[in-house]
Amino acid sequence: MGGYVNKDNGLYYYHAYAQTDQYKNNHITKEEREVQTYEYVTRSTKMNREFGTQMEFIGLFIDKRQDKELIAKPYFDHKDWNYQLEQVVTYLQKRMRGFFARNKKREYKEAERKKKEAKEHHEEEERKQEEIKNKSEIERRMHPKSSEDFRLLKGELDQWVKNETIRIKFSNLNTDDKTLALQELLHKEISLLQTIEKLKISANKENKTEKISKFLASMSADKIWIRHDGHPIYVETPLTKTAEKLEEQFKKLNSSTSVDIRLKNLHEFKKLMEGYYHENKCILIEEIIALIERESDMLQRGRPDSSLQGLRHRLNNLYLSFIEVPKFNPEAGRRQIIPKNYLQNLYTIGNKNSLK
Repeated sequence: MGGYVNKDNGLYYYHAYAQTDQYKNNHITKEEREVQTYEYVTRSTKMNREFGTQMEFIGLFIDKRQDKELIAKPYFDHKDWNYQLEQVVTYLQKRMRGFFARNKKREYKEAERKKKEAKEHHEEEERKQEEIKNKSEIERRMHPKSSEDFRLLKGELDQWVKNETIRIKFSNLNTDDKTLALQELLHKEISLLQTIEKLKISANKENKTEKISKFLASMSADKIWIRHDGHPIYVETPLTKTAEKLEEQFKKLNSSTSVDIRLKNLHEFKKLMEGYYHENKCILIEEIIALIERESDMLQRGRPDSSLQGLRHRLNNLYLSFIEVPKFNPEAGRRQIIPKNYLQNLYTIGNKNSLK
């Protein structure tokens, strides 16, 4: 079976097959069901190639081309294992600490970026608010509208006159030059006061026009009803349609158009007033129809617009009074504090001195 004996020390080196215990299975021949159903497995313990400690000798050649020389490494005890484990754990801890540090750095950078953006946004908002405030202050001085704007202009003018007066009095000019400078300052003050008064008159006209427009728009606006789910519904009622028709006629009266279009608008306006007069006779409608006929006659005669300003202003005022009567415009009654029948009784046929 192979193997050899070391002549130096007398040790026996056996073949691997010889060193393995071999057991022979003897099966008793039985002709029964247990024998017929037994599963046989054949195993061979004979090596395909001899291994082990076979050595070369005279007459025996062993192929060494696929042999490998294995050199034992240093012995690896528990101390080396603990040291290597410590090194691996330290490396993992270093990597994880670096990972956490990079994440924390990114969080700090993101927080710093957001803080910087918030600061820039706040500064931008403050700058915009400051620009809006400056534009508003300039607009208040260039185109004043409210009484507060005119009070501000008057106060700044008084302060400027006071400072200029002090500067002139304590200057190095002689008495005659100081008197002349004070006279010039007085003329400037008077001119600026006149300008402020002109602006006040213009602002009063604009405010009155804007107030009338808002009043008419509020009456002709659609009603807002809230549904069960909270969504609004805009409803157009017969009363708002009546107010819208009156508002449209008022805009036509105040639009600057040619003579032909003006005559056409006056003709439509007259038909509208005549329809109301047939239903409710009152001196207000009589006055409006009379003014319409008078303006139509003057336009047909070629009178200039400058000569018709007073008549048109009177016509607008009477028409606004007509719109404010709840009998003709029911929506106006919702916005009146005085009794609803007061205006209607004021323009009755029996009270003809009410419009004079």
